Amino acid sequence: MNCFIKLFLLIFLSVTLLLGCVSAPSYTERKQDGMKVAGLDGQSGFVKFMTDLEQIKKPVFLIVSDNTSETISYLKRQRQANMYSALAYSDFDQDYLLESLKKTIEYFGINFADGSASMDKEGSRLPAIEVDVKIHLGALSFDTTSLDLTLICFDESGKVVGSIYRRGKGIIEWPAWTFSVKSSINSALQQVLAVLKEGSGRDLTKFSI
Repeated sequence: MNCFIKLFLLIFLSVTLLLGCVSAPSYTERKQDGMKVAGLDGQSGFVKFMTDLEQIKKPVFLIVSDNTSETISYLKRQRQANMYSALAYSDFDQDYLLESLKKTIEYFGINFADGSASMDKEGSRLPAIEVDVKIHLGALSFDTTSLDLTLICFDESGKVVGSIYRRGKGIIEWPAWTFSVKSSINSALQQVLAVLKEGSGRDLTKFSI
């Protein structure tokens, strides 16, 4: 029993110290957050935007919000703090978020514009998707790590035509070798894909992040 208590305390202190070494991300509220995102109207617009792009085969420009940049920076700092734990180091992969998002959108049949190009070859403005992500880490085993994902769609004129908000969740297992960051990302993206599946009528069940 004493050995069990010592092991518990060791894991508890390790997790607490690792989280305490990295300052929490600082997020800003956005006016689009109030939409969350215009309820079913925003969601319907999101599905239509995605379906139309898939049909005309036009690339989309990805906009990374300040909150998303802050999240990526936070994950990078956490990864550096956990570099001696292989499982935690992998879980805090700062590239996984955007790579998985792109993989999800591309599976639906939409390609992203190369690099930072917001214009096509003819000089016309490209439609865009802005990604806004906030993450909230759990601290101990059985806590929940949550990830708030908002996608905002803009047409070629820069007008918001659709959006979607989903919260992904990951339960920290026992023992807490990771903080279930990737699980929370996957959860949010699977919810977005489920909306696309229902709205478009397409079979997207074979997709795996």
